[in-house]
Amino acid sequence: MLRDNGIYDVRITQVDGTLTDHYNPADKTVNLSEMCITGGGVSGSCSGPRVAGHAVQHKMAYTPPKMRSALVPAVQVCSNSSIFSAAGMLFVMVLFSTIKAL
Repeated sequence: MLRDNGIYDVRITQVDGTLTDHYNPADKTVNLSEMCITGGGVSGSCSGPRVAGHAVQHKMAYTPPKMRSALVPAVQVCSNSSIFSAAGMLFVMVLFSTIKAL
């Protein structure tokens, strides 16, 4: 699929785990699990072409993956700060319930 679309600079590598198949545009690698490489079942044989399709989308500058990649840093900051927000809200709730009890 990669060669059919004129993509020759993307490496295919094996990664550990299940549900770990992905395309990394930063280092141009298609990372496939062992099950996908050995053809373990229907999901394994379908995942490789799906992940390679992301490399094709990257080459074509398809907009939705570009938007997703642009949002990743903001989502990481929000997900990391959500723990502190939840702890802060819990603290405020306890503080107000303590003040109300007085």
